[in-house]
Amino acid sequence: MSGTHDLTDEALLTYYIREWKRFTTAAQYNNHVFRYLNRHWVKREMDEGKKNVYDIYTLHLVRWRDDMFQNTQEHVMQAVLKLVERQRNGETIDHSQIKAIVDSFGTSRPRVRVQNSANKMHQSRLALMSLIAQKAHMRSTSSTSKFHSSSKQRTTTRKNHNSSSLTTVS
Repeated sequence: MSGTHDLTDEALLTYYIREWKRFTTAAQYNNHVFRYLNRHWVKREMDEGKKNVYDIYTLHLVRWRDDMFQNTQEHVMQAVLKLVERQRNGETIDHSQIKAIVDSFGTSRPRVRVQNSANKMHQSRLALMSLIAQKAHMRSTSSTSKFHSSSKQRTTTRKNHNSSSLTTVS
């Protein structure tokens, strides 16, 4: 059952990444097609202080956040964490998947004024990176404590062995 669930997680990540790439490519094309609209109408509306007016590319990011990201965020984050855990257990994983997911969580364009469109994705990106760091710290702490306990055990065994050999020699 666990293997099937891991396969489902990988399928989710593969699907999410594929759709993210398709969506952002389409957003770039649409942004180019509507360059005139961005340059004149959107700029004027933003200069007048109107909220919830975005250039075409940012509008795509807002729609991604509202339609796809909010519905899949928890599942995607859990799948990434499981992937990281598998890698820490010695399995070989595709690091580009993790990079693509983290990038999708924090995508924004510096030239574009983004009100709250990428903030939630950025917060999720930071949360994911924090969870990965916590798991790494917990794993390294448990490995360190295992190392220390096994080295103490070796030292105790050596002392016992040396004292018994001393007793035998005397």
